[in-house]
Amino acid sequence: MDINKISFESFRQEIIECFKLRDDLDKFQLVPDKISEAFKNSDKKLKWEKIDNWEPFDWGFEDISYEEFIKIIFKGSCIKKGSLYIVTDECFLDKEAYCIDYIHLEKFIKVEYFNIYKMDFFQPHDIIFFKPNEKFFSMLHHSGFVAYYGKKIKHNKV
Repeated sequence: MDINKISFESFRQEIIECFKLRDDLDKFQLVPDKISEAFKNSDKKLKWEKIDNWEPFDWGFEDISYEEFIKIIFKGSCIKKGSLYIVTDECFLDKEAYCIDYIHLEKFIKVEYFNIYKMDFFQPHDIIFFKPNEKFFSMLHHSGFVAYYGKKIKHNKV
């Protein structure tokens, strides 16, 4: 499995070009609040949804399975192949995003990420997912919300 990394600057440029955002997204501000603001300033609206039962997960009382997280993050709307960019809190150490093929997502999350950081991938942290070929974008916010931008996404009422 190939695990590639790209600089935050390149990742930021990919987002700006893909979604035709104004270039006001600071290259080191790849956090949900700033990204949401950049979409809003470009007349693009992210759809935010509250994640059910987030507090027990956040407090360490319950786990959310890999399968459930994938449903939350992708809403069943992505083709399971093609480039997938990922930014986690740990990516800020070297200011680089991961780039993997979506078909390797499960192995990356369950095996590779743990081998690199000695921690589970899904944490109550901010995580960004971006599939440029599908113009799909989602963000997990540490407060228990997820934001989406894409054409094929079905939304729940919040």
